[in-house]
Amino acid sequence: MSIEKSSRTDPGRRTSALAAMTCCLAAAWLPLACGPANESRPNVLLITIDTLRADHLGTYGFRFDVSPEIDALAEQSVVFERAIAASGKTAPSHAAIMTSGYTREHSIGHGNGTSTLSDRVTLAEIFHEAGYATAAFVSNILLTRRIGFDRGFEVFDDELSAPESNRPKVVERLAPDTTARAIEWLNARNERPFFLWVHYQDPHGPYTPPAEAADRFDIPGAPDEAELPVRAGNNASGGIPPYQALPGLYRVSEYRSRYAGEIFFADEWVGKLLARAGADDKRETIVLLTADHGESFGEYGHYFKHTHTTTPDVAHVPLILRAPGLTPERRDDLVSHVDIAPTLLELAGLRASSDASGVALANSGAFRLLRQRRPAECLSGQRLPLAGRCRRCLAEPRGPHAAAVHAELGILQLESCQALAARKGADAAAR
Repeated sequence: MSIEKSSRTDPGRRTSALAAMTCCLAAAWLPLACGPANESRPNVLLITIDTLRADHLGTYGFRFDVSPEIDALAEQSVVFERAIAASGKTAPSHAAIMTSGYTREHSIGHGNGTSTLSDRVTLAEIFHEAGYATAAFVSNILLTRRIGFDRGFEVFDDELSAPESNRPKVVERLAPDTTARAIEWLNARNERPFFLWVHYQDPHGPYTPPAEAADRFDIPGAPDEAELPVRAGNNASGGIPPYQALPGLYRVSEYRSRYAGEIFFADEWVGKLLARAGADDKRETIVLLTADHGESFGEYGHYFKHTHTTTPDVAHVPLILRAPGLTPERRDDLVSHVDIAPTLLELAGLRASSDASGVALANSGAFRLLRQRRPAECLSGQRLPLAGRCRRCLAEPRGPHAAAVHAELGILQLESCQALAARKGADAAAR
């Protein structure tokens, strides 16, 4: 086994900024401390699952028993019912999680493997500066050290060796291997509190879970369900993207059944990780579980993909938070990927970066003030404001001015960025 330590050297300016940011945060309900990590600091486990629709988990209403372990975690947690992804792409969404910056704010931008994370202080850097043992185990080629996600991690394991079935040059790592690496690190670590990020790839297509999981679910289709053609390109609508095509399968219900099997398979290993991470009898462990984005299953003519849109099938993600002192409940407050870093840092007694766009979700005064009027956004496409292909959704709080196009989330699907800019210009001229 090869687990490499990150060799990235942080610039001096970042080090000094981190030192300033890890000072005390004044909040009466949370005991905070400056300086090195001490015995009162909790462990922090961040789990991100690729391509996981919120509405395909039991705790979010899915009627098939695909997620018993995640559902059990949810019973002990605050479950945010209206969490919005920062992007329909893996790298931009994870950059938002790690930096509390929206897609338009961080250096990854709309790039998905073509840009690097370099301009904002990361969650791992703040934890590392505060004395935490930091480690990451990722399973997607878009989250490797080449993209810059290793910053702040003492151990960064991006050893990916399993090729996708239809794209042999695209490699990943499956849940058993990722979990085994993470648990091995947990067993060998020292007495410092830890910040551990574990990313699971499995629900991402092509949907090829082990046979026992692949055959476990038979999700019925519509009475008039038709067979879909396999399209020539992965970005085409109206059919099956070639990277998703499975032999003999042409119906949405067949692919949804396989997708459910992938979730069930990943869920089992999430449970094993949670059991080991929670076995520390010296410290409490904070757990936050989310997804980078969802997946389309025929919405607006798109099948088995996610980078193309910001509609609820892609933008609505699970966000489940378990932490000492938090009463399990369900909240319909509007939250975003950018809230994750401030939330975990505040719960650990640390301060978020001064340029954070998110707010802490665990009963903080800032969140109480903002939650009734703050929108969240999901961007998918190219950089604003030049690209006509860019898509943006705004999720707005409920109330007299809330968007109503997608009522279940309050998500408003806007025009292309060029059309939006033209309309705003016309509105301004009319005033």
